[in-house]
Amino acid sequence: MNKNILIALVIALILIGGVSYWTKTKTAALYTPKVENLVKGPIVGYIKSPIYAKYLTDKDGRTLYIYAGDRKLESVCVKNPECSKMWFPFIFDFQKVTSFDDDLSKKVNVIPENESAWATYAYGESPLYYYIGDENPGDVNGNGLENGKWHIVPITE
Repeated sequence: MNKNILIALVIALILIGGVSYWTKTKTAALYTPKVENLVKGPIVGYIKSPIYAKYLTDKDGRTLYIYAGDRKLESVCVKNPECSKMWFPFIFDFQKVTSFDDDLSKKVNVIPENESAWATYAYGESPLYYYIGDENPGDVNGNGLENGKWHIVPITE
């Protein structure tokens, strides 16, 4: 191979890699919601995002999701070993909850499962989950997965 062609290919690959890295880095920075925009209650909260408006989180800003395949107050995912490896139910020690006074918490329901103090929660009638691919508060990496069956919970007023 001609030395000039080889040099041109190496330069092209470096440029493509640099543009790809820059695009991913800048895009992630543009679309990563700031946890400073977290409004929280005793159990859940929401993040104000320029992309997604307001969406449901736990009180620490970790994104909560719902699954379109669930039934009312019943998780299909929890009973499926493959699903439950990626999606974890939102559980909380309801004996430590002092109040459901805020408007957002009034929309949260306990899914009756057992006698323990730990309960799985639903938003309205939809069970809530965490996604394994979310590393930081505010991440929305699970939004739209499985052809849109998994999605963040928009908060409307």
